[in-house]
Amino acid sequence: VVGASTGGPQVLQRLLGDLPGDFPAPVALVQHINPAFAESLVGWLQASSKLKVQMAKDGDALVPGTVLLAPPQFHLLVAQRGRVTLKQGEPKDGHLPSASLLLESAAKSYGKRTVGVLLTGMGTDGADGMVAIKGAGGKLFIDLGHAHHGSAVDLVHLALLEHVHEVAHGAGDD
Repeated sequence: VVGASTGGPQVLQRLLGDLPGDFPAPVALVQHINPAFAESLVGWLQASSKLKVQMAKDGDALVPGTVLLAPPQFHLLVAQRGRVTLKQGEPKDGHLPSASLLLESAAKSYGKRTVGVLLTGMGTDGADGMVAIKGAGGKLFIDLGHAHHGSAVDLVHLALLEHVHEVAHGAGDD
């Protein structure tokens, strides 16, 4: 599961572009973006990835090699039995969709098999979710190269230093 904020699309493009088409796990993702650009983001990421990238719909199955992007104005949650649900509601940490809610739901459903990735950003969205994944015994990856002081990435790094792995800078660069 991936949460991304400011600067996320470029990092996501590199990250997803580096994954093989037969990647053995599904990817669910929250990207803070203007709703008018969400569909364009799906197409742009699809064009640079060997994975299938699509806007999540309520009840979609989590399928290896597929990326489900949270649609604007809906929280994307990992439900039991390998499916996602979309939930309308109030913003969490100022965001709808919320990376924290996605990460927390994945930790609850998949426990120690959860891999959380937190990219970029200036706000605190995602910090609570990364703590939940750590508590469930999952693995954490953060992007320190784009962290702002006080951001979720920065807070997770400081609080869970011995439990996180840094996302490689310039992944996919020649």
